Amino acid sequence: MHRAKRSERDTVLNQRIGAGGARVPRDSVAPAAEVRHLEPDVRAISARRNPIRTRYADDWQRCSDLWHFTSIGTTAVRSFLALITIVAVSACDPAGSGSSATAVATDSTAHRAHEAYTTAINSNNLDSLAGMFTDDVVFLAAHAPPIVGKAAVRAWAAEYLKAFTTHWEKTSLEFIVSGEWAFERYSYKSTDTPKSRGSVVTDTGWGLVVYHRDADGKWRVARDAFGTDTALPAK
Repeated sequence: MHRAKRSERDTVLNQRIGAGGARVPRDSVAPAAEVRHLEPDVRAISARRNPIRTRYADDWQRCSDLWHFTSIGTTAVRSFLALITIVAVSACDPAGSGSSATAVATDSTAHRAHEAYTTAINSNNLDSLAGMFTDDVVFLAAHAPPIVGKAAVRAWAAEYLKAFTTHWEKTSLEFIVSGEWAFERYSYKSTDTPKSRGSVVTDTGWGLVVYHRDADGKWRVARDAFGTDTALPAK
């Protein structure tokens, strides 16, 4: 009896599954109501036919879920890193490319102060030369006391230009711009021709000048320290 029931059940299940798992025509399958109670046996037979897939079905599902999660996570991490990069670049230039362009323009303008100062000296015009000084300018000449303030430097320059017609060749050796300040190390060769009797005086030496960008946007000399290469006469 049990064998008969089992044979009948297997026949119905085989109709449901089909040979090799293929679907069979609907009219060759027993009514659903008759075999619904056999669903567990259908899964059991399927498991016997593909035991590896059945055994590791849960593992396959977990791997699939993990891969999907990892893909989402990787995309999220890449998006986050891209956002951080954009923020970092923006922080380096908060005002945009305009601030970089302004910095380049300022640096270029500062470098032109070297030529403007040399041109003012060689003009032999007191007003042109004094126009290159800040109000608190200081001259520091070797073997001489400091000359402090625009009025004092102007008075010293007036005496110098009264006695000589001068020409300076100044070579910039180093030029650094930092905000409203610029620092230049230079060498020079000066040629002073007396306006009265006397020999032409030539000299070479070194100097360090500090420029400042004033409120009107013009770069002016705030400090000028210079010294001659000529040794002091022996006593």
